Amino acid sequence: MRETPGAFMNRSLMEGDPHSVIEGMIIGARAVGSGSGHIYVREEYPLAVSNLRRAIAEAQRLACWVPIFSQRV
Repeated sequence: MRETPGAFMNRSLMEGDPHSVIEGMIIGARAVGSGSGHIYVREEYPLAVSNLRRAIAEAQRLACWVPIFSQRV
């Protein structure tokens, strides 16, 4: 199986600091005027999925939420 360049680095970021992924998406979406954003996580990375779900829930709870994400995380 071939992975795309940066896939492991992105996995590490999603597992270790998912809040930075969300923050980057919010900043990027605002900069380009986007109303939506999506995160694709490979099935082999369940820790990344769980950490992203937790980070999104925390952002919502702390009112840091910008509604740009699909809720199908």
